[in-house]
Amino acid sequence: MKVQELYSQLEADYENVISRLATEDRVAKYLHKFTQTTDYNDLQTAVNAGDWEKAFLAVHTLKGMALNLGFSKLASVSSSLTEELRGGLKSESAALSYFSQVTEEYKRTIEAINMLEI
Repeated sequence: MKVQELYSQLEADYENVISRLATEDRVAKYLHKFTQTTDYNDLQTAVNAGDWEKAFLAVHTLKGMALNLGFSKLASVSSSLTEELRGGLKSESAALSYFSQVTEEYKRTIEAINMLEI
């Protein structure tokens, strides 16, 4: 799969990312780096431990990276969880539901990146 195909498959914002990063090679480099970050694992660990403050920090960082890479869906679900946790946990059931959505979209994104022809 090529970079532009990946963005199409994920319904992500390829045009915005390529306008900022200029080349597909550079985009691919950052996509590969995204797969190596620990933010999702940090989020999962924090949620499992019920540490909502650490979960907020991890998902906030994940949201920022998703926005920078044009992953609209991942950014959107991460934003929902971020807002649920901003200022402290509002509803554990809502937070867990949003976390489930983040997990699903994160896995979908990573699977697509791993299919890139580099």
